[in-house]
Amino acid sequence: MLCPYLEGDLTRPWLPTIVASDASQVFGFGVSVAQAPENVVRNISRSAARPGSFVRLDRSKPYIDDEAMRPRSGSACCIPLSKAAFITVISAQAKHRSHSGALEATAVTLALRWILRSKKRHSRRVVLLVDAKAVLHAAAKGRTSAPTILREIRRVAAYSLAGDLLIRYWYVPSEDNPADAPSRGIVRRWRRRPSAISWRARSRFPLRAEVPLFR
Repeated sequence: MLCPYLEGDLTRPWLPTIVASDASQVFGFGVSVAQAPENVVRNISRSAARPGSFVRLDRSKPYIDDEAMRPRSGSACCIPLSKAAFITVISAQAKHRSHSGALEATAVTLALRWILRSKKRHSRRVVLLVDAKAVLHAAAKGRTSAPTILREIRRVAAYSLAGDLLIRYWYVPSEDNPADAPSRGIVRRWRRRPSAISWRARSRFPLRAEVPLFR
């Protein structure tokens, strides 16, 4: 009954952001994003659309979270982004234990909720990296017969309709997923050491240096 009132624009602009989601039974959920030009995102989506293809990140510069690549069947689509280019936007602990597929579907839902927080990201085509093929195909089709992920897939469809999003789900191996570490509770970012000196006193007597901590 609602189908006559639904419309979708096939010429939506690409969101200049690549989103990756992951879930882990050890900790919970993680979502990481990286800024990229629109033409780069479009080319990545075209290359990853080939049957049997998967996404590989740039490993020209070593990173602390890099894992050894495992052999995969299919053709690799290498993108000019490394794990260092991604920032963590969500690293949340799961409130209850659940099936791994259900957790992966919940991570996709959290990624879509983050996208919908800003109105500037509405009515866009989005590239979303997922390392669970069952959840990836179910979210791409918009339906599933698996009761463990049925509720979350319905939420994914609802969020996509609410934000007028056209999601392109692409498979990324776990060792190349930038959201793998945040899903395990590992968030590395630079921060400044907290100080008890007020901002007025600091303006009068500025500190010589503030030592950044690596968390």
